[in-house]
Amino acid sequence: GLRIPQHTYWPDFLVTYRGRVGVIEVDGPHHNGRRGQDASRERLLLNAGVRHIGRIVVEDLAEKSEVEKWVRDFLVRLVAP
Repeated sequence: GLRIPQHTYWPDFLVTYRGRVGVIEVDGPHHNGRRGQDASRERLLLNAGVRHIGRIVVEDLAEKSEVEKWVRDFLVRLVAP
């Protein structure tokens, strides 16, 4: 987990790549109606130094090639200036 002042946050994936830190969240049906809570956590993570946060819905994980492309795009955004 990530310890942020007064909060401990457990992301689905914490990624370190080329000296940068990113978070990948896999959202399922339990995230419906929780966009405000998700946005608050994202703000805390960004303020704590997480460079990029990517979200993917579980339904989009059916094809391995799509997941691989999504991860490549995530890494490109993570290291972008």
